[in-house]
Amino acid sequence: MTSLLQGILADGMGLGKTLTMLALVQQQRCNNKTGQPECSKGGGRHHGDAESRGTLVVCPLSLLHQWAGEAKDHLSAGWSVHIYHGKGRGVNYDELITHDLVITTYDTVSSEWARATAAGTGVAPLFRVHWKRIMLDEAHCVRNPNTKRAKASCALRGHYRWAISGTPVHNNIDDVRSLFKFLQCSPFDDDVFWKSWQKNHPGPESLAVVIKCLLLRRTKEQKGKDGMPLVSLPEKKIVIHKLQLQGIEKDIYNDLQEWSMSSGVEKYIDPVTKRELYRNIGSRLFVMLIRLQQACSHLSLLRKKALDDVTVDADSILADCMSSLNISDDFSGTVAAGDNLGDMGLEKYEGRLEFERAFMSCKIRALLDRLTKVMLDSSDKCVVVSKWTSMLSIVQDHVEKSGFKCLLIQGSVNAAKRAECVRSFNDDRNGPRVLLLSLDAGGVGLNLIGGNHMFVLDVHWNPALELQAFDRVHRVGQKKPVTINRFICTGTIEEKILELQK
Repeated sequence: MTSLLQGILADGMGLGKTLTMLALVQQQRCNNKTGQPECSKGGGRHHGDAESRGTLVVCPLSLLHQWAGEAKDHLSAGWSVHIYHGKGRGVNYDELITHDLVITTYDTVSSEWARATAAGTGVAPLFRVHWKRIMLDEAHCVRNPNTKRAKASCALRGHYRWAISGTPVHNNIDDVRSLFKFLQCSPFDDDVFWKSWQKNHPGPESLAVVIKCLLLRRTKEQKGKDGMPLVSLPEKKIVIHKLQLQGIEKDIYNDLQEWSMSSGVEKYIDPVTKRELYRNIGSRLFVMLIRLQQACSHLSLLRKKALDDVTVDADSILADCMSSLNISDDFSGTVAAGDNLGDMGLEKYEGRLEFERAFMSCKIRALLDRLTKVMLDSSDKCVVVSKWTSMLSIVQDHVEKSGFKCLLIQGSVNAAKRAECVRSFNDDRNGPRVLLLSLDAGGVGLNLIGGNHMFVLDVHWNPALELQAFDRVHRVGQKKPVTINRFICTGTIEEKILELQK
């Protein structure tokens, strides 16, 4: 791999892609010092660029300190590593070019790109530097080429480019189009050519020929020439626990389902523009489905205070659909499908205690039963995953009431706090043994090998996100057998989603 100058690193999740890329950077610099050329002259420069021999890493905020930590642990002495985020942004481009490795976030790149677009590159240091190498970690974050994030990443200037992602394709083969644009892989980075080529070469087979020249992928199951696995990982077991809604939980679910089916979508149709149509119909349909999912987890999620979770989840799913339809992300829609129980046909249940956080739903009860057994029978640590932060908050109340301390990682937790939570969970034997993780935060490269039991409380339409969460614990460095526990309510929408995942 040290002879490769750019491409897509798509090793399976948990196989150490960060370490692989650091090794590549280290080796190529060593080659350069011994007289071997690190790379040939490539890419274009704009007048006024500052030339850098360093590497720029762009990653999600949650991985910022993980990249810095890995670089500190594995790069040889003398490497200058700079985190370009927060206070670290208070440097000019003259200082940036002195660092060997600069690490920043997608949001920072997007912000500076907006400034550069509005006022010129001089006010945006990241875009004034011509980097030796640019790496996008979790590159599927830019899979929609029409988003600001994707456009900003493609606008960065550098000689060589790497896209790093264990799941470069989330929805369909069109996801790789954005990676081709970032890699400047002509002619496939041209929109007109891409559409024409797709029309004349339908199916994934033709694309596979092209990707083979750019992509390196190794999996956990892959074996070397000696017949042995490329990496030795402990066993991973996935257990599906089928639960049944009982009593009022079942009654409310059935009534909610009837409301969803009878509401229809006719009254939401507003024949204005296609974009408005997708926003007005699509988001409401998603909210109806999401409300059914929430009723499977905990009834308090149906309250107004949990609506923000619904909005985020519906908008994220809708964004994927819009990506497939080649629609940009500069839209702002308000998801609304019930601010109170009456709006969902559940007015007769107003005042019931089952809608309070203290109520022990069937999933909370099943979780506590299995969590308590692990806590009492071993010294193992556990990760509890939900796609709703409101659900994690409820779980935290019940787990701590049972006498177990928790750590929490979700989108609102800042990078420094997140890094401390990871360190404590992985390394502190006397620290909390339960970590609560939002699916959104768990899908971007966190290393949680301190835990070997995972409890997944709900299902997502995109199974790739769930697989990413599973590999937070089943990855290089894990020493214990891993058990993934999934909770599914039978006879509900969760079973249907699980079937679709297959």
